[in-house]
Amino acid sequence: MGMHMGHLALEVTDLDAYIDHITVALGLTVLERDADQALLGSQPVRHELQLIKADRPAFGHIGLMVESEAEFDTAVQRAVDAGGVLSDSHGAERGSVRSASVVGPAGIVHQLYLPEARVPLTLNMKLGTATRRLGHLTFFSNEGDALVAFWQEGLGFRVSDAATGFTWLRCDPYHHTLAVGTHPAATLLHHHAWETQDITSLTKHCDVNGAAGRPQMWGPVRHGPGFNVATYMADAAGSLIEVYTDLLIIDDDENYVPFDWSDEPLALNLWGTMPSPDVFAAGVPVIA
Repeated sequence: MGMHMGHLALEVTDLDAYIDHITVALGLTVLERDADQALLGSQPVRHELQLIKADRPAFGHIGLMVESEAEFDTAVQRAVDAGGVLSDSHGAERGSVRSASVVGPAGIVHQLYLPEARVPLTLNMKLGTATRRLGHLTFFSNEGDALVAFWQEGLGFRVSDAATGFTWLRCDPYHHTLAVGTHPAATLLHHHAWETQDITSLTKHCDVNGAAGRPQMWGPVRHGPGFNVATYMADAAGSLIEVYTDLLIIDDDENYVPFDWSDEPLALNLWGTMPSPDVFAAGVPVIA
């Protein structure tokens, strides 16, 4: 059953301020906008970030694209059979043929949807050095084991790697689409991660944000799990923004064996510098 990262929905208190922040930070394009929400994307073919005006910052939902009409009902039923609860509180997904909201452990809403036909890329579209796509989301949670079980049993994800308190999972050839680490008392979206073309594009991202007075909080680093090169900066809502390149592609899914990084002290950064307490303290709440 094919599934891919679709989009992230965030609740923010000031749409204008957040849009100003994220368009500089990531080079995203505003695709739709009204008084209560905005849709943005790295390319003008579909949205990857939905911003919803609210009275406090919070995680909204994950959008996961199902590949085909034939698989949609099976995907929803599998999630329900694994303990997910259907909800109609989010309504139909924008840009979708069909959609269903399934609430999983920790109150995380998973919006499963069959996207509308994709608009073909052309030479006239923006194909520069900005971010290419929303790649993955990482949560910190006191219900991490339940989330990992639901993502596996309910959504068909596979474990790519693990470490003490952390698990990275994939739904397609990219090393991870969802990840979770341990939090003592709550569930937070710690960071949303965006892929860029190469190390030159990653450098340009740092240059642009540095010139705008938005420094990187950590990085560049070389992660062990996934082997991607990444940087992290503050997000205007309270989580972090990761921009990365060179993520491991698992093209031999049946033969891949997950690795346990628990005994590797440099797992989070093979180049040596570990994150500061401020990096670990970031996150916006998941409000069940």
